[in-house]
Amino acid sequence: MQSFPDFIREKQQVPERCIPYYPRWVEMYKTWAKIPGQENAPVDKFLSFLKSEYTDRQIFQARHALQLYSYYQTYCGA
Repeated sequence: MQSFPDFIREKQQVPERCIPYYPRWVEMYKTWAKIPGQENAPVDKFLSFLKSEYTDRQIFQARHALQLYSYYQTYCGA
């Protein structure tokens, strides 16, 4: 099975310099979602949480990473 970084590199045309950040955003979200009270929170709540420490560009990238990861899980059998 194709890895998530390979999937975004080959299928989604994410710039090579950005690819290492995408799995990090996904892992950050997974960690955040384990906090009591956040288990079923929508992704937008996570992105709002990021606003205190990250730039708009980084938040856009985090949103994109989570969207691609959702697609990857659904259609690539991850």
